[in-house]
Amino acid sequence: ITMNTTGFSCNWDSGQVGFIFVDEAKATEIGWTKQYAETLAKGDDPKYKGKTREEYDREISKLLEKYEVNLVLLIGYMKLMSEEFVRKWRNKVINIHPSLLPAFAGGMDLNVHQAVLDRGCKVSGATLIYIDEGPDTGPIIDQRVVQISSNETSDTLKTKVQKLEGQMLVDFLKNEKIDFRK
Repeated sequence: ITMNTTGFSCNWDSGQVGFIFVDEAKATEIGWTKQYAETLAKGDDPKYKGKTREEYDREISKLLEKYEVNLVLLIGYMKLMSEEFVRKWRNKVINIHPSLLPAFAGGMDLNVHQAVLDRGCKVSGATLIYIDEGPDTGPIIDQRVVQISSNETSDTLKTKVQKLEGQMLVDFLKNEKIDFRK
């Protein structure tokens, strides 16, 4: 669940991952992507290179439609989605962010955790949101808090928050009552 720069989707009916789209080749080195995905598409494939954001998102939409995806989880996916994509997939795409939004929106990875520590925060956490057109500005689904210890580093805080993120995603998928079926 904490794999960087990866978007993946789950088949709501079976609870199985049915399709994984990875926008960085290095993410495919993690074994579970091949174990759980029927199909693996890579964003660094030459057919995706040189496309505008809108063109790229249309290609992703085609893949999502082809595999009848009804819920998309973005995990470490560092691209803003186009307005067209957001409209088409509204309330079907969720993102996890390693801070208590709106604080530290738009930041990524260790930079977020270091910014939290530099500000002297006593708590941090994670936020699960539906995506919208902005960076980490969508409607909040869930937020959870972790305490920051006096000897916290960005690495130890990242570990705490990633554990929290994983649990939030699992809880969301287990408990969500919204019908994502088309």
